[in-house]
Formats: sequence, C-alpha cells, structure tokens
Amino acid sequence: MKKNSREGFTLTEVLIVIVIIGIMTAMGVPAFTKWIQKYHIESDVKNMAALLQEGRVRAFTHKVSLSFSISNKQACLKENTAIIKCINLNTGFNNATLNISKRGYFENQSSVIPSNIASVVNVSPEYSCITVSRLRVRMGAVDRNGACILK
Repeated sequence: MKKNSREGFTLTEVLIVIVIIGIMTAMGVPAFTKWIQKYHIESDVKNMAALLQEGRVRAFTHKVSLSFSISNKQACLKENTAIIKCINLNTGFNNATLNISKRGYFENQSSVIPSNIASVVNVSPEYSCITVSRLRVRMGAVDRNGACILK
C-alpha cells in the first residue's frame, strides 16, 4: 500500500509566520531608530568634550590662543585661522565659539546645546550638552526648557 506523505508547510502556515515577523519588525524599528539617535547625540557630545580638552592641553603646552567653533554639523579647533582639527557631528548643535587662552583657560563661559531640543528630550540621552567654565568642561543633559543640567 502506497502512503501519500507530503512533508512541508502549507501556504497558510507560511503566511502566518510572515505576518508575525512583519508585526515584530514594525514594533522594533521605532525603538531601534530612537536608540540610534541617542547614540549619535551621546557620541557627538563626548567627541566635542574630548576636542575641547585637547584644545586646552595644546593651548597650555604650546602657549598659543585657540578657538573652538561649531557650525554646519562640524566642530573645529583653530589657531588664528588655521584649522588644527575638525570633527563631523551627526547632530545639529547651536553655533558657538569658545576661546581658549595661552594658559589653557576658557575666556568665555558657555553651553553647547543641540539645535533641536524637542527631539533630544524625546530620545533622552545620558549626555546631550556641554557646559564650559573657566577651567572645566562638563557634560550634561538638556531639559525641556533648554537648560544644560550637569551630570
């Protein structure tokens, strides 16, 4: 006697699996996008803080005045008009210029804050802004009012 044995999945079973995978993907994409935005903001802030510290050390050791400027998603360290080092930013930050004296002091106290505060608050990264005092570079998080709360 011949047995009719067909192994495999029916079309209905395959379609159900595809629908389930589609639903799970649709739920995961927004969370992944939010995580990517958070990562970009945090890495930009950390890279800018490192560049500011590097500028302080360079100004002090070489006894030169430097400036740190942010514009067009780029942060640059300059000596007069000569660019020493630039980093590209994934996040837009408000345009700012900070001057570093020959002794490694910041000449103006300021904060570097993202230009689109609403999107930053929704993602809630650990670090999203930088505050510079005469001697210190500190990272913090932007609140809903646009203030940099130091961590």
